[in-house]
Amino acid sequence: MLEIAADREVEGDLIKWDMGHGLPFSNTKGCFDGAISISAIQWLCCAENNKQNPYKRMKQFFQDLYSVLIKGGRCAFQFYPETPEQVESLTHAAMKNGFTGGLIVDYPNSKKAKKYFLFLMAGYSQDVVDDARKLIYKSPEEREEESRSFMPKALGVDCNSDDEEAKQVSVFKNERKNHAKKRTKWERKGLTYTQWVKNKKERQRRQGKSVRPDTKYTARKRKDKF
Repeated sequence: MLEIAADREVEGDLIKWDMGHGLPFSNTKGCFDGAISISAIQWLCCAENNKQNPYKRMKQFFQDLYSVLIKGGRCAFQFYPETPEQVESLTHAAMKNGFTGGLIVDYPNSKKAKKYFLFLMAGYSQDVVDDARKLIYKSPEEREEESRSFMPKALGVDCNSDDEEAKQVSVFKNERKNHAKKRTKWERKGLTYTQWVKNKKERQRRQGKSVRPDTKYTARKRKDKF
């Protein structure tokens, strides 16, 4: 492709680069308005040798991409994932590096014409902030509808359908969710804290280590000193 572009003397610069190593624009922070990719980012999910980690390649790419885009910069990626896991990995890596956006599938019922598009936004521009303020006084249904306004409509589907799955559009946001409290080591093993401490001390005794004897105060929480 680069040779054909060079022969045709297209406008702009041409670069041959493995985007899994990041982007060669480290000294150009926030200088691009947008980015377009056609049938490329699915190769981030592949590893040519044992030293390459697909998720680290995705993370490096989206991290560098976010840094070179202006605030509110848009990206459009058309790609061909082999599995649903690849779609999830790409969207997760983009979210972890500050992007918001969504996935659109054109002609979802066709094997030949089916295409995946990942639309991303690097943070929020002032225009987006102003639009968000206007949504404060609208109903939840109107907010949800207008929050999708920057996303194009999928082709080959009934956009008037009430079925969300039929629209083949999924929007994700870079927001931290309130995850359930992580279970501790002893809770994962179905033990109390006291049982876990005693088992640990018994294991250390079998290893020949010097361990204090068990008492009624073992594993009790000490009072906070004033």
